[in-house]
Amino acid sequence: MSLLTGQTAVITGGAQGLGFAIAQRFVDEGARVVLGDVNLEATQSAAAQLGGDEVAIAVRCDVTSGDDVDALIGAAVDELAFDVDQLDLALETADEVTSAALETTISKLTTVRPHSVVVDRVRRAVAAGAETYETVADKLGTSARTLRRQLEREGQSLRAIADELRRERADELLAAALPIKEVAFALGFSEPSAFSRAYKRWTGKAPRLGRVK
Repeated sequence: MSLLTGQTAVITGGAQGLGFAIAQRFVDEGARVVLGDVNLEATQSAAAQLGGDEVAIAVRCDVTSGDDVDALIGAAVDELAFDVDQLDLALETADEVTSAALETTISKLTTVRPHSVVVDRVRRAVAAGAETYETVADKLGTSARTLRRQLEREGQSLRAIADELRRERADELLAAALPIKEVAFALGFSEPSAFSRAYKRWTGKAPRLGRVK
């Protein structure tokens, strides 16, 4: 086993020069690398040279942009790992009130899985009008192929995210007692019946039942 097998490294300026040389060394030692650079095309070329998607991911990243840095880190990290024995360690600052609050929060988090950084950014891009993998990827500074793979890793797809956003908006409009015809047109449906079918597919019930009295 190589020195860095199973590890992931985030490398800024990884499209060329010293950054690319560092990335090559990490890959040679068994690591997976996420390359970040302002020039996406050059970064994608560098990732391909390193071995492609299995070992290298290209992400457009301007390190002066907080959103870009979040996306870069989000492409590399989707879990927190630690030794299971640490769960048995006593917490010196433990108290019953904090414990009860945390238990409640954990219960909610395990019931409804929060969106990842990537999914949150995709939701914002779709809400802003991006409709295809290509247009969303362009807004996020990555490639459509990489975006598709990241969403699949989250058990998501662009269609599912778009439907979720439309369903959320539909619920808001229905709660405001807007006529179904107006809700349908506001969401881009050609006719109310098309919206009704979609809403039933999303929720299992007719849209009139979505109203909040």
